[in-house]
Amino acid sequence: PRFAVIISHLSCILWSKGSERYMKYRGTTVKDLFRFHFRAQILDTSTVNLVPVRVVLYSMQSARVGIKRLATRNRCTGTSTRTYRMLKITLPLILFVGSTLQPSQSFPHSSSIGSHHYSSDTISTSTALKMKIIDSHLHVWASAAESATYPYAPNQTPPDSVIDISCTSSLLEQMTQAGVDGALIVQPINHKYDHRYVKDAIKNHPDKLKGMLLFDPANPDPDAALNRFEELVLQGFVGVRFNPYLFEGKMSENESAVKIFKRCAELKFPVGIMCFKGIELHHDDILSLCDKSPETMVILDHFGFASVEKQDQFDIVLSLKEKNVVIKISALFRQGDKGAPKYEKVRTERFEPLLEAYGADRLMFGTDFPYVTQEEIGYQGAVETVSSWLSERTAEEKNAVMGGTAERLFGVWGGN
Repeated sequence: PRFAVIISHLSCILWSKGSERYMKYRGTTVKDLFRFHFRAQILDTSTVNLVPVRVVLYSMQSARVGIKRLATRNRCTGTSTRTYRMLKITLPLILFVGSTLQPSQSFPHSSSIGSHHYSSDTISTSTALKMKIIDSHLHVWASAAESATYPYAPNQTPPDSVIDISCTSSLLEQMTQAGVDGALIVQPINHKYDHRYVKDAIKNHPDKLKGMLLFDPANPDPDAALNRFEELVLQGFVGVRFNPYLFEGKMSENESAVKIFKRCAELKFPVGIMCFKGIELHHDDILSLCDKSPETMVILDHFGFASVEKQDQFDIVLSLKEKNVVIKISALFRQGDKGAPKYEKVRTERFEPLLEAYGADRLMFGTDFPYVTQEEIGYQGAVETVSSWLSERTAEEKNAVMGGTAERLFGVWGGN
């Protein structure tokens, strides 16, 4: 693995030098390229002995995608055909050498994602060492004091009840108290398409936090939309959210959205879809997107937005198991069951059927912070409740739901 990592670094340097004019044209740097195509947190030299060769293979495959894009821009960037040919020969050679060194190792991001590809063997590269608890769904936004630096979007000022308890420091305090190892921040509507607050949060706490960006469907230029998307990827975001209520029409008919949805398949980049008013309103649209790019992973929040009172909607969620769909076991308090015992119907009528239909490695826990803090269950209670539902399940299943699935889709938290 050490040799494979070394040659991958050398290849990156070669590629970066060969595309220097391209980087100047796009305003990117060698560091950015490492982050985008090589996932620098995975190729951490301090843990080089732990890096499987397949990680390097994935890096090389990602690099080849970038090189092909360079070739298409030769005229405007000045990238030489000779450089492209050299890389085209070099990278497959590295791929071949790497694949012979450690063929038994696997890296989850490099596999095709779908119901027939999932198994307990690919839950997470970290679960063999220690179970992590990853909160796969929450939001943070600027406090009232911070809003001078990070203003809210027009007409999106947070409610008074949560405006000052949703900042990054409050989240980290809650995570520490509940024993949560990492979290995925979903870009909040309060800042809309201004990603600076979340970007700074994940930059300042890279071991604890990752971010999912919010796609802007109003951009009429698909190329410009793709460029903006890739800029945010370079800034460290690991997923993208489609909010259908921000679209003028259907998501599957928005040219920019479709282009990014297809690009996400190439990057193994999950797409979260918020069906807040009911899955039945967006079922056909989701199917159409999946048909346009079957390899793109789709994530549905909050049990697929099918509360315990709406069995017809839940039947739709169950039918989507045939597609590349993952379900977040998040926002228990939004499921409509607050009777005694608390959330028992959510467990028996939602969680257990989802576990049976999708499998543990297509489910992932989330809290919906900061809103969960306003409920009796609280942040820590949400963690403990879902964990208790898995008490009689296998260690592999518990690991997957509580953190392994999230790490497989978004990368490892904590750098190990």
